[in-house]
Amino acid sequence: MTKNSEQAGDCDALMCEAQRLRESGRLADAVLLYRQVVTAEPDNVAALYEWACVAYERGNLKNAEKLFGRVVKIAPDHAAAYTKLATIYTQQRWFGWARKTFEKALA
Repeated sequence: MTKNSEQAGDCDALMCEAQRLRESGRLADAVLLYRQVVTAEPDNVAALYEWACVAYERGNLKNAEKLFGRVVKIAPDHAAAYTKLATIYTQQRWFGWARKTFEKALA
């Protein structure tokens, strides 16, 4: 097994554990694992998206916006991330940005 495949396996295990922690309400612990995955694989869209969702659930809109922004930069067709971004913009009353972002989600 190569180092890259071992790292990918480790990240997969961390993602599974993070999801279990998130589902059990241990959001802070889940974030620690998402961060580990993103440190090892900076372009891991799944880890970034889940981390952003947790930030959003915890009311940290600034961090959620930043993380969802990273997701759509890496994966420009990620409709769910655009939808979450548009929702954040709506909550901030940035309606012009929200409309444009919803349009990207639907594209």
